[in-house]
Amino acid sequence: MLITGDMPFLFHNRLHAAGVVAYYDVSGTFRNSLLAAQYCLRQPAGKGFLNIGLQAGGVYNLAFDPGSISITGDHTQQDMRGAQWKFIVPPEKCST
Repeated sequence: MLITGDMPFLFHNRLHAAGVVAYYDVSGTFRNSLLAAQYCLRQPAGKGFLNIGLQAGGVYNLAFDPGSISITGDHTQQDMRGAQWKFIVPPEKCST
């Protein structure tokens, strides 16, 4: 999930913008979250504009829970090329 918000404003006769971004993602056993503030200055350059931005992360969290992984029995896995790999775990090494 990604949520962003920003608002342009005039300050000293220049166009600026401020915003926030919040991000949360769960992929397998990985959890990733971010909360950050953003700032942008719009500067005239030739016939157009140059936008200069800055993002400062306030809260960033990347978590991995290795306790949620359980390997049991025989497993066959296929890699990106389509090759098959077989993993055999001895019964005494299996978690229950």
